[in-house]
Amino acid sequence: MTDSGSGTGTSATATEILTELYEATRGAQWSEPTNWGTGDLCAWAGIDCVDGEVTSFARANKQLNGTLPSSIALLSSLHSFEANFNAGVSGTLPSEYGQLALSSLKLQNNALSGFLPTQLGMIAGLAVDIDLSGNRFSGVVPTELGQLDVDRLRLFNNALSGSVPSEITNLRPSHCVLGHEQDLYSEAGTNGAAASR
Repeated sequence: MTDSGSGTGTSATATEILTELYEATRGAQWSEPTNWGTGDLCAWAGIDCVDGEVTSFARANKQLNGTLPSSIALLSSLHSFEANFNAGVSGTLPSEYGQLALSSLKLQNNALSGFLPTQLGMIAGLAVDIDLSGNRFSGVVPTELGQLDVDRLRLFNNALSGSVPSEITNLRPSHCVLGHEQDLYSEAGTNGAAASR
């Protein structure tokens, strides 16, 4: 493979990191794995780059099957990570993803499980759009999510329990849904006050 676009701040190259993701999610069985593993990684399907640095990964509904590697957090220029609608994506959500400055984290309608990492509250992006709905996350909603500068936060259709943390009222989302029906539900208005039902 041709090395390109380090953007990691470590000795690991972006090519190595994305190759790890490809292998961990059975990339050979993806739908439309165009150019993956050959030539310039910025030409790989679903990868966007700016000045040779990887800024976006978009592989929604592409039959990814496996676990998400923590090394993705080493892509220091990554602003958008979208691997939603891949029912075969399982395991836990790496806590290291909280180190990224994301504007979009979309992993809805997968099979992720375990607790929501408290480190997600450290995501440094502005007006972040986070969608983790339709998975198998359990436990309580971390109070640390109240530290986010979030535009949209969706956590419904999981196995979350407990009450909505008061810290969530610090968010300023246009739409914040933690659950619905018998599960957690919170929707914040323009004044940032959360209501539950």
